[in-house]
Amino acid sequence: MSWRVRPCLSVLPLLVLSVPSLAQVAWVKKYDDALKQAADQKKFVVLDISASWCPYCRKMAREVYPNKEFIDFSRAHVFMRFFLDTDAEGRRLGRKFNVRGFPTIVVLNVKGEEVGRLVGVRGTRKLIRDLEAIFDESSLYGDPQNEAPEPVEPERESTPAPVKAVPASSPSPKPAAESAPIKTEPKDPIADLEKKLASAQDGSEKNWLTLMLALAHFESQHWKEARVYVGRVLEKEPDNPGARELMKALDKMERP
Repeated sequence: MSWRVRPCLSVLPLLVLSVPSLAQVAWVKKYDDALKQAADQKKFVVLDISASWCPYCRKMAREVYPNKEFIDFSRAHVFMRFFLDTDAEGRRLGRKFNVRGFPTIVVLNVKGEEVGRLVGVRGTRKLIRDLEAIFDESSLYGDPQNEAPEPVEPERESTPAPVKAVPASSPSPKPAAESAPIKTEPKDPIADLEKKLASAQDGSEKNWLTLMLALAHFESQHWKEARVYVGRVLEKEPDNPGARELMKALDKMERP
């Protein structure tokens, strides 16, 4: 064997080892880009909204999304993933689709209309089966004469997360809002949320903003303030899954 060939062959194992690391879900980072890609390629959009403190979200990120079976499956559609407590886009979409538990996976057609959702932790094959069920029962382009299918709920025995599936929210009556530009994240998100909370009139909106404030304080490691706000949410909604999970996370953080 020529000496010129040996160096090339010695590099091959390194190249082979590096290939698996390149295989991953092709997450799209912008909502408008995801809708455009879905329309161009005739695919559904799968939106995962999680929280950085959520143990079940981390479990799926660690065990499900890197799984080769799921990566291969994900190529057939458009996937997005955001943290509601740390991403501006995640907060915007969390409010838009009324996310109240984590993880929440919302499936959209090419018009940005919700056609189904999954709430709670799932294993790889369970997640694939549930998503395929939504794809099979949904219209890619939407049907104004029919309502969106009922959300697929996780099986109790296979879902340890203490969260409940919430009803799919109705499509936005103003399609123009789907392509509205994303606002720049304010320098002080806590102050911005407090301002919005002070001017909010609707009870459900106030509770949602209160939970967002709890998440913002949690992200800033303001444990006492986060506990105050999440406590207010639980006073109004004792079964709010997001608030309950955040309170558990706070208990762990404050434990000596």
